[in-house]
Amino acid sequence: MDVLQTRVEANSARLQQVGARKSHAAAWRQLAAVVGVPDMEPAAIEGQLEDELPEPAWSDSVAKLLNGSPQLAPALAGIERAKAAVAAAWAQRTPNVEALAALRYNDGSDSTNASRKASSATCSC
Repeated sequence: MDVLQTRVEANSARLQQVGARKSHAAAWRQLAAVVGVPDMEPAAIEGQLEDELPEPAWSDSVAKLLNGSPQLAPALAGIERAKAAVAAAWAQRTPNVEALAALRYNDGSDSTNASRKASSATCSC
C-alpha cells in the first residue's frame, strides 16, 4: 500500500509542477505586456524592486499613456467622427437664404415697377 500511495503523491507533485510552470510562463507574458516588451524572454529577477523605483513624472506618464494606448486611439477617432457629425448636422440645419429686390422707373410711361425674390436652400454638406 505504501508503494501505491507514493506513486499517487509523485504523480500529484508532477501535476503541480506542470501547473506551476504554466502559471510562471503566463505571469511572465503578462509582465512582458505590462512593461511593453512582448518578446521578452524569461530571466532571473534579482534585487529589491522597492529600492530601485524612480518617481514617475506625471506629465511624462500621461503623455506616454495618451500616445501609446491601443484603447484610446479608437476612442479619439470616435470623438472626431462625432464632432464631424455634429458639424454636418448644424450645416444641414442652417439654410442658405437669398433675397433680391429691384426698383425700376420707366420714363416713357412715367411708371415705377418694383420686384422682389426670396429663396432658401438647405446646405447638403
